[in-house]
Amino acid sequence: MRKLLVTLLVVVGLVAAAPASTATVSVSITKAGFSPKSAMIVQGDTVTWTNADTANHQVASDKGLGSSAVLKPGETFSVTFPAAGDFPYHDGLNPKLKGTVRVKAAPTPPASISMAASASKVIYGRTLRLSGAISTQKDGERVTIFARPFGENAFAELASVTTGAGGAWSYTARPTIQTTYQARWKNASSSEPTIGVRPAVTLHVLTRGRFSTRAVAARSFAGKIVNFQRRNRFGEWVTLKRVTLGPTSGAVFKPRLPHGTSPIRVFLSVNQAGAGYLAGISRTVIYSRA
Repeated sequence: MRKLLVTLLVVVGLVAAAPASTATVSVSITKAGFSPKSAMIVQGDTVTWTNADTANHQVASDKGLGSSAVLKPGETFSVTFPAAGDFPYHDGLNPKLKGTVRVKAAPTPPASISMAASASKVIYGRTLRLSGAISTQKDGERVTIFARPFGENAFAELASVTTGAGGAWSYTARPTIQTTYQARWKNASSSEPTIGVRPAVTLHVLTRGRFSTRAVAARSFAGKIVNFQRRNRFGEWVTLKRVTLGPTSGAVFKPRLPHGTSPIRVFLSVNQAGAGYLAGISRTVIYSRA
């Protein structure tokens, strides 16, 4: 009796842990036997036997799944079947009454792969992290990274990485212009994050009230115009001078600044940066003029 009680407790635990998407199939126990005599379920489903007779019955497995306690009229017994196969059983109080649970393998979910980017935009020359996981959570699987730079019509293979623990993967990308990324594994493709790129704009303080600036990206900015700006007491950036960049995408200039402390920067608008680039902004420099 103690063995039967332990078995029943294990079965109840299995039922409680079953995923919400599983199904439960009912089998009635009558004087004539089990109805239905052959229950068809899918791996992970549960079978519940109900004693619909006026006499006692007992569900006894022929394949090592254990047995129920003696079921009085109206009592039930449930088992969740985690594996596929045929599982014959009989009535422990009347061995002539027999039944079978036929368990089909659960359908294999379609392969899938996820992707996320650590940032939605980067400054030219800097990196970001692409990462994700595959649906099987297996390590040692090959994931291929593809990229489609601005102006291109199709993805091109960029690199391959191998999944680690839990099927996780990662890759360090360095986009040079707005780029859309995709990861592929087997016949599955990830989402396609697009990463914006800002030109790298510098600002340096020289001597005699002069400054230098340069805009760097995958294209030349020669002839483009940058705005030398000062932040006023209201927090607004006001353009003090428009500077045309020279052949090396740089320039030296001497603006007029008020006496005292000035937060200053150089700003390259998105129109001047051109297609495929975001606006470029230099670091803010705190400049003091006596």
